[in-house]
Amino acid sequence: MWCFMEKDYIIRVRNELVPVSEEIYREYYSHRRRERTLEEKDARHGLLRYDAWDAATSNGADALPSPGMSPEELTERRLMSEKLNACLPRLSGEERDLVHALFYCGEPLAALARRLGVPRKTLADRRDKILKRLRILMESPER
Repeated sequence: MWCFMEKDYIIRVRNELVPVSEEIYREYYSHRRRERTLEEKDARHGLLRYDAWDAATSNGADALPSPGMSPEELTERRLMSEKLNACLPRLSGEERDLVHALFYCGEPLAALARRLGVPRKTLADRRDKILKRLRILMESPER
């Protein structure tokens, strides 16, 4: 059984009550209140944590640019992304679905082939053909 101090200070740890010293008790609840205060302040200012962007297949922090990227590299990446997004509508719906599943959702080729009931090699050939077509579309001048 517990041996309580002069005044009982108890904190809950994983649904279990744990006796602690007054110093630990005050520090524990001070820290919890500080976290809540910061979360409330962020909410008032419309700030989101990176983990709020997390999805099943991606991590919110991945959306941030790499600290080692130069402004030129960031600009080039943005321009290529814009060009790619402009070319995607020129693909058929089935081609866009394949690109989305493989590259945006990160679904493995073998898993996608099983889900669609298509041989993996056939799907790989389709992927390669689509990528070749996208490369040509991206290199051609816009019309």
